Amino acid sequence: FEMPEKSWTHARALSRLRSKIETYIYDPNSELLDKISKHYKFKSVPYEADGLDRYNIISIASPSGLHTEHLNAALDSKAELIICEKPLSTKLGNLEATMIKYKNSKSFVLVNYMRRFQPLYHQQKSYVRRLFQNSEIQSIRVEYCRGLLNNGGHALDFLRFLLNPKADLKVNYVVSFAYDAFEYDPTVDFHGAF
Repeated sequence: FEMPEKSWTHARALSRLRSKIETYIYDPNSELLDKISKHYKFKSVPYEADGLDRYNIISIASPSGLHTEHLNAALDSKAELIICEKPLSTKLGNLEATMIKYKNSKSFVLVNYMRRFQPLYHQQKSYVRRLFQNSEIQSIRVEYCRGLLNNGGHALDFLRFLLNPKADLKVNYVVSFAYDAFEYDPTVDFHGAF
């Protein structure tokens, strides 16, 4: 367990608020839980899905395959803010019930596309608007690796932020795909349009 000073994990970000909020942490790996708790001076607690209602903010940074289950439990708890790592699910069609639960909740869910808050993103958006104020962008090429859900999603989110399209992305055709990092998340070469 090493925590580089420039690494902004959920735990490190929450530790910056330690004087303002009381933070509890859970991890099924008791050795890791002990190290993280001591490093950040958090209180460790056992995970109880039905005991989450005592928390105002819930941060989900569990393994990808558990995100949907943990998000559903957090939505049931009525937490005001839920911060969830991406991908929300590793299985197609696994989020329909979660979306209904979210729409009927008062929780605000923030998926980890937090790069939008980086000043450079806002500078790029202003630059692109100035550059194309009298014309339309015809095409954009994006290159990424290590999975569409885990990494390519950041590029797609950046395009939505940058372009503010009126429509959803439509995939015209897939050129190729490869499982280069995760068994559930291929890197996909495709052509699409908003």
